[in-house]
Amino acid sequence: MKNFLLTGTLAILLSGCSVGPPSAQPGSAPTPAVSSGRSSSQQDQRLAFFCTSLDNSPDVQLSSLEEVWAASNYLRMESCVVTYVGPQPYRPTVEEAAAIEIANSGGADSSAGLDAYLTAVELCTRVSDETAPGGFADNRSEILRAAAQVCPDGPQGKIIQAWADGTRVGDGRHIAGVSIEPGRYVLDKGKAGAEGEECTWAVAGADGLVSDRNGSASGLDEVTLDDGEIFTSDKCGIWGKID
Repeated sequence: MKNFLLTGTLAILLSGCSVGPPSAQPGSAPTPAVSSGRSSSQQDQRLAFFCTSLDNSPDVQLSSLEEVWAASNYLRMESCVVTYVGPQPYRPTVEEAAAIEIANSGGADSSAGLDAYLTAVELCTRVSDETAPGGFADNRSEILRAAAQVCPDGPQGKIIQAWADGTRVGDGRHIAGVSIEPGRYVLDKGKAGAEGEECTWAVAGADGLVSDRNGSASGLDEVTLDDGEIFTSDKCGIWGKID
C-alpha cells in the first residue's frame, strides 16, 4: 500500500513538469546564441564606403556599391575610399575570390588579395576624370579586369571593361597587341583649352621609325594601329577604339 501511494504521488508531481525547453516569460525576448551588438542587416555588411564630393556637399559613409550609385550626389562624387569592416580574419566570398584571382593572377596571400579587391571596388565607384590619379589609366590591366568582374552592370562597367581590354587608353606610350588592341582609334575625350591645343601623337614601328603623326587636338583625330606598332600620345586625352 505504501509503495502504491508513493508511486501515485510521484506521478502527480511529475505530471506538472515539462520535458521541452522552458517557455519565455511574458514580455521577454529569446537570448541570441551570440550577440554582436548589430542588427542582422548590419552583420551582412562587409564594406564601408567613405565618399567625398567635387562640390561642397558633405562627405558620406555608405555600405554598398548600390548605395553609392543611388546616392543623390553620385555624379558629383570625387572618389570613395573602401575599407573592409567584416569578420576577422578576412575570408573572401566566392565572388570576391574570383576577382582577387584576376587581380593577382592567383599569386597573392589573403591580405594582399583584400587590398587588390578593395582597389577594384573603389574603381567601380568612380565617376570623375578617368585619367586622374587613381583612375582607370593609373591602374594595371589585372586590377581593371577585376573591377569589370565586380561591377559589370555598374554605371562605369562598360568603360572599365574597355580600359581592361585595351580598347580605351589615355596619354602615354602604348604597344599595339600588348597594352592597346590593334585597330582604328579616335579621340573620345579630347582635352579642352590650351592643353588640348598642344596635343601631339605619333605612330612608330618596332624599329622606331615614325609612320604617322599629327599635332592637332581636333576631335576628328584618327589613328590606325597594326600589331607591334608603338603609339605615343601627349596632352591629347582619351582614345577609344571604333574599328
